[in-house]
Amino acid sequence: MEDTFNNFEDDEIKDKKKKKEEKEKKKEEKEELSLDRSILAFERTFLAWIRTAASLMTFGFAIYKLLEAKVHEQGAHPILEVLSPRMIALILFTSALTGLILAGIRFIQVKKKFDRFSNKTFLEPSMLQAYVIGTLLILLLIGTLLGN
Repeated sequence: MEDTFNNFEDDEIKDKKKKKEEKEKKKEEKEELSLDRSILAFERTFLAWIRTAASLMTFGFAIYKLLEAKVHEQGAHPILEVLSPRMIALILFTSALTGLILAGIRFIQVKKKFDRFSNKTFLEPSMLQAYVIGTLLILLLIGTLLGN
């Protein structure tokens, strides 16, 4: 009879250990999912920065061409004597490039913080987009500085 009681106690202890292990496993899975959600949210933020840089670049180019055409048609507006269309475009291009660079640096810092940084981080699709937009911005800056 004592053996039956001891077996019952052993089974109860095993069940408690098993439940505890399952609970810890669920907790680890929950933490992993939470970390994944945080990383995905940050990647969406980084993509928003890329989109903003692309918009500033497009806006700067459009404003440059529009104001340049207006100056040739009607003469310079008093504000355009202080800030030329080229200067306005340079300001927009520079702010877009600066934002893009700072967002890229922050992206790498956060990846390191989450222990998800590797050399592959530099080849992620969002980083490749940032490289393309950054290259276009640099070329636009050079073209605007050197152009007439």
